[in-house]
Amino acid sequence: MKPARLLLTALALGAAVTGNALADSIRLKNGSALVGTVTKTEAGKIYFSDSILGELVLNEADVTVSKSGPTVAPTPAEAAPSAPTAGPAISVAASAGSANFQGQAKDPNKPVWTNSFSVGGSYNSAIFEQGQLKNAPAGVTGAALKLPGRTYGVQASLSFMRTTQNDAHSLDFAQTISDSQPNGKIADNFSSVFAWNHKLTERTYTVSRTSYSIDNVKNIDYSAIQLFGYGYKVTNTQQAKFDVIPGLLLMREKKGNKYDDETIVGAGFAESFLYHFNPYASFEQKMLYRRSIKDSDLYVFDAYIGFKGMLSANLGLTVGVSYVYDNTLGPLPAPYSFVIAQKKDLIQTTYGLQYKF
Repeated sequence: MKPARLLLTALALGAAVTGNALADSIRLKNGSALVGTVTKTEAGKIYFSDSILGELVLNEADVTVSKSGPTVAPTPAEAAPSAPTAGPAISVAASAGSANFQGQAKDPNKPVWTNSFSVGGSYNSAIFEQGQLKNAPAGVTGAALKLPGRTYGVQASLSFMRTTQNDAHSLDFAQTISDSQPNGKIADNFSSVFAWNHKLTERTYTVSRTSYSIDNVKNIDYSAIQLFGYGYKVTNTQQAKFDVIPGLLLMREKKGNKYDDETIVGAGFAESFLYHFNPYASFEQKMLYRRSIKDSDLYVFDAYIGFKGMLSANLGLTVGVSYVYDNTLGPLPAPYSFVIAQKKDLIQTTYGLQYKF
């Protein structure tokens, strides 16, 4: 069965099993609605188990309505995400994302671990021109020079997340082995990301994100980026979450341009939107823009949309499409550095399985 068909099957199964099961319903003063099970109330605290968010600890003073009985459908205002607020375009980091802060019901300061392993495939549009190269003699093509064209890849990634009521730490590793057409060259690409989000208020948090990556297909020897950002939860309900993250960053990369191995100060803006159709199916959208403060020609735009369908409590199917425009990519390495053949944009489709443990 094709991956897209598997996802549609998962979505249909998820829609079929949702209904008016008995549950506790809680509505907060900030407009959020939660449905799950109240495990206990003690010393002004409500210990609540949510099917999507996990174990939560709420202040009774923050609760406006608390019901026990059939699940109450959220009002349109709760179900629909708020419109994004206008603001300065400054931050970066597609996977900085939104942060859910939670502790275990009996001990809020005891961390909750969420770990996953993913494996899948991908298809990339050509990163180099395959036809006649600009400024090159007639007949000199990208294919003749064995430049990477369309690329097929296999990825494996490992993710760890540790959350408490006030902090969320995550560590991600990804390895890709790709086959570039028409040269058939195998390239190993690697990335690692460490992020730390610290809660300030119910809607705001700080973000620190350190990333390191290598991409042999794009001739990126290394890319090291440190982000410091400020996250704001525009919408934070059980069904929809929308975060915006402006921030500043330090970049040090080697891409074959005149800025290689220089430390560059940049700024940017990231946003993350997550929508749960039901406990078994969700939609995710992310976008980031980053650029050098000093040189406006050094900028990157990255966008992603994807779907996830849970086939079981631990196994999920993911399908996504991303678009990247990287204006910082340099020319070809010597002896072809006079030929600017490297394309700035890239479309990638991904699909795979994710297992939570």
